[in-house]
Amino acid sequence: MISPAVRALQVFSQPSTRAKGEINAQTEIDSVQLTPRDNKIFEPAAHLERAAQEYLNLVPTHPTEQEEFLHGASEVQKVVAEVLYGGHWPESDELPELPSSKRPGSPKDNGGLTRSEQLVSDDLIQLYRKTVGSATPQQHKRLATAIHLCQSGLQGRILRRDYPNYWMSAPGSLERDSQRESTRWGRG
Repeated sequence: MISPAVRALQVFSQPSTRAKGEINAQTEIDSVQLTPRDNKIFEPAAHLERAAQEYLNLVPTHPTEQEEFLHGASEVQKVVAEVLYGGHWPESDELPELPSSKRPGSPKDNGGLTRSEQLVSDDLIQLYRKTVGSATPQQHKRLATAIHLCQSGLQGRILRRDYPNYWMSAPGSLERDSQRESTRWGRG
């Protein structure tokens, strides 16, 4: 079963175009049952899925905000699949359970990110750290660029909070976002 976060990522994945007569090099592989210990190799995929799900739970503060993040996340997905999984993305039921993230610090200590945004950022950092060692220089550049797109979506949220008229914030979104954060994390 594919989770909603992965399904949202797949919407933005573009199929590769091939020249007429070119042979499709991708082959189908059989599903392999992995024990919980074995599926540790899928931790980067689990980090991306958790980051995407957490991001999709945030209150959108701009009409194109989710598109920007999901475009970056789909690019991350392509690179990670290429680097670690032979071009195939694991199914949701193959992903390991990640330990719960510790409670994030206050926004003033974390570059203005809300606590929920920090969780997204932390998962992207963990994904990067677990993937970069296996990447070629070209893959590393693509991965860094894709993660930067995701982080730009988070940075735009900070700018919209600091400058409420920045890029036409969606009406009421900043208030709803603030209420969601205080409900989830409490004050202070």
